[in-house]
Amino acid sequence: MKKLGISCKEINIRDAVSSPTSDGAIISGCNYGYIENCTVSAKINTKKACAYILEQGITIRDFKDHMELLAKLGLPKKKAWLYPKDFRKAHQEEIEIDILQNDKVSVKLQKEYKKTYSRWHQIAKKETMKDEKYQIIFPTDCKDIKIEGKVLHHCVGNYVERAATGKTVILFMRSIDELDKRLYTMEYQNGKLIQIRASCNGAPTEDARKLAERFAAEFAVAEKKFVEQEQKKQKKAAVQKIKK
Repeated sequence: MKKLGISCKEINIRDAVSSPTSDGAIISGCNYGYIENCTVSAKINTKKACAYILEQGITIRDFKDHMELLAKLGLPKKKAWLYPKDFRKAHQEEIEIDILQNDKVSVKLQKEYKKTYSRWHQIAKKETMKDEKYQIIFPTDCKDIKIEGKVLHHCVGNYVERAATGKTVILFMRSIDELDKRLYTMEYQNGKLIQIRASCNGAPTEDARKLAERFAAEFAVAEKKFVEQEQKKQKKAAVQKIKK
């Protein structure tokens, strides 16, 4: 490490190989050997990779995925591609390209999703979807759910069909200060919060969990009222049809 001019204390990289902490704090220990194995096999300068990981505040796993995606998409390992100025933005674009090329969602499923989530939007109350720290949002489409899973390294991408058909509700939670940064993924079903996960299935902060639970409780009440109103409309329509 001395040869690189980087101390273990300076590295202190968040290591996605270890269990993530509840608040996403930096995990101590440089795990330099793991970084070296990843970079040497990819013929990338280890010192530059370490400095870049620190500079961008990303995990080793994020950078490893980034290298693998460059290779998979046939993109050159030049500075502009390998060390983008905004890693999170560039990495999300890589994931989107990969999904478009190799992980397509059927047009039928996309249409089902739009119909289902239009219903959820009608039910949700904006004031219940945020507090002073966090904002809860609905995914824009099926692709958005798949990207969430790949960026945060968990399995929500496998929930696309269930979400599109209304069997479960997937939501994202973001920091009010960084709405573009993927942070937590929520699942709501049958009036309850089923789970809320951070990167690598890590636990959320206590504040994030409280907002998720509050939203779920209020969403359940609103959903029940919405269903009752829909049933009344259907009965009224049926009666009018009989009269005709």
